[in-house]
Amino acid sequence: MSREQGIDIRARLRTDIWWVLAFALVLYGVSELRGDKGRLGWDAHAYYMAWHGPMYSHRPGQMDAYNYSPAFAQVLWPFAHLPWPAFCALLVGAAALGVAWLVRPLPARVAIPVWLSCTPEILSGNIYWLLAIVAVLGFRYPGLWAISALTKITPTLGPIWFLLRREWRPLLWSAATTLAVAGISYLIAPHLWHDWFQFLAHNNNRRWGGIMPPVIYRIPVGLALLAWGARTNRAWTLPAAMCVVTPVFGIASLTMLTAIPRLRTNPATNPAPPSPRATPAPRY
Repeated sequence: MSREQGIDIRARLRTDIWWVLAFALVLYGVSELRGDKGRLGWDAHAYYMAWHGPMYSHRPGQMDAYNYSPAFAQVLWPFAHLPWPAFCALLVGAAALGVAWLVRPLPARVAIPVWLSCTPEILSGNIYWLLAIVAVLGFRYPGLWAISALTKITPTLGPIWFLLRREWRPLLWSAATTLAVAGISYLIAPHLWHDWFQFLAHNNNRRWGGIMPPVIYRIPVGLALLAWGARTNRAWTLPAAMCVVTPVFGIASLTMLTAIPRLRTNPATNPAPPSPRATPAPRY
């Protein structure tokens, strides 16, 4: 069939490829439930178990390994007293709603399969969707970058974006918020922070364990992409660079790319390269 016969093949391919990808990733997500993961919310279960035993007793990659700072666990502490099914429903439901908000600017024929493509992330209960929201809202509310800094650490590229563009006010806000939250958390439970620092020091494995190289080798690539985006006012490069530098790269981590529709709809407002003077924060 051709365009003259009433079907735009190129347009159909642009839509149909998303449905093919969605079908494959839904199958992958369901297979994770039936495979080694064995339960809905397999990553969320690590957050739940952080308060039901020693917080840093598992090595990264092991089932129920909690890798984030004590501050994130302290935020979840009230919910960790719920029954596990309720905690799981809370995090999985939040992921589903968060991804739906991120893809809403897309046409429905694309938004639905893109949402379905995030099935592995939604079913796992991980927080890549939350970091995507941080990438979107962090321009207006730079303190939100504390969420990334106190969880997965390396995707905290918003402050570096501000630094590259000489946007000193949001840079200071992001740093001050992170330090304030970490300081309060430390005062509440200093021993947990000592445990976390030891955990990070003993688990900085640089060996090549999969298709993607270790994060230490990916960081320069991510920073180069970010620098190009900051200099040319391409806000979409921020979540793309976050994917590159995430500690564990996988299918679920690509959920951070769902920030792009919102960023392209509400781009940064400085079309020119940054000047020596501070530039205003992007508006939405």
